[in-house]
Amino acid sequence: KWYTQPADPVVAEWYYDGMYDYNYPKDPRERAKRVKLHVRQYATIEQCYDQILELELDHGIRYDEIVRLREDAFLFTPIRPLHELYEGAEGPMPDMITNDCENWDGINDKGALLKRSAAETYFRGPMRAMYVDKGSIDSSELRNGEGFIRAVLQDEGNLNIVQDLELFAVAPLRPACAMGGHPCLKVLREQCFERVIKEFPFPLCQFFDVTQKEISSGIEGAGKLHYKRGASKELRQIISAN
Repeated sequence: KWYTQPADPVVAEWYYDGMYDYNYPKDPRERAKRVKLHVRQYATIEQCYDQILELELDHGIRYDEIVRLREDAFLFTPIRPLHELYEGAEGPMPDMITNDCENWDGINDKGALLKRSAAETYFRGPMRAMYVDKGSIDSSELRNGEGFIRAVLQDEGNLNIVQDLELFAVAPLRPACAMGGHPCLKVLREQCFERVIKEFPFPLCQFFDVTQKEISSGIEGAGKLHYKRGASKELRQIISAN
């Protein structure tokens, strides 16, 4: 079923205050726009769970495991079910696995493989924490959306989460590069993904063709990570200094 995201969602003040990572816009209006994108995603994820319940009710079943992927996700390797991955393993099977690359000290939000028993916490937890009960979540320790997801699922939800690229290799795939028109992988930490991206024909995305003028004017896209791949050494130094 199609779901229309809320166009202008209300953001809890404590959540807005917690989004202070260095690459977030400093302008309050621009930062509010970015944070509202988080809420729109959380609302969509919650709707996914409602549809899972409908499917289970319609077919008289209960799923054992669930895979959730963002619509722009690219899988480098096939997804193996949790019960296969951990068959014969010592210790308990985790509640959830996800990619450890680009988790920004939290939990990567591009997708996850999880037990059915963890589904309600995963899909409904963010919205419940945002608007109903944030529990002991401390906004000063969040920094970004990934930090919030970690706090909801791991700290408050007590889920046993394994973050491992080898088990869940996923990254966003953009329709076209800034130059060339071919699909490209949005990967910022190349070294983390190196062992999987080398086997695929997609180039890495070119984010911004940053100029000295744009940097001087304080363009938000000129953060330390968001520069045009292949930029000159001089330009990289300028960006890092700003």
